[in-house]
Amino acid sequence: MAKFFDIDLRALDILLKAPGEGGPTTVSLHTSGRATRYWRPNEFGSVPGQSPWPRPGRRTTLAGGGIHSKQAPKGFVGVHAAEFCNLLKRAYLDILRNVQRALNVFELKNAAHAVGQDAVKMLQSTAPVDSGALKSSIHLEDR
Repeated sequence: MAKFFDIDLRALDILLKAPGEGGPTTVSLHTSGRATRYWRPNEFGSVPGQSPWPRPGRRTTLAGGGIHSKQAPKGFVGVHAAEFCNLLKRAYLDILRNVQRALNVFELKNAAHAVGQDAVKMLQSTAPVDSGALKSSIHLEDR
């Protein structure tokens, strides 16, 4: 399994946790199976001469010193960083408008999960597609 990123809410949990409620909250986006071998080159490019793209081909391009998929020459995860932050900010601002909801750790966890689901959809919509294995392997894990 390979991890794209975490939305880590442990600091908020510590500040807002009522005794006996919930636990640490981390929402992670992952990929698994065969896709773990090539999600990183799809995001950051492959070093010329190295697997999986030893040289540019008809579905790849040479850019920024690396070989990238023509479908996602700038990657497909990092290009959404600002959008991910905005999703999270909007979800928490919505909760903070209601003090009772803001003090409920489970509301925070639900908001993080919803943001994670939106992030999965965002990544799946822009992930390079060859066999479809990468796109279908992107999933959410809550802890």
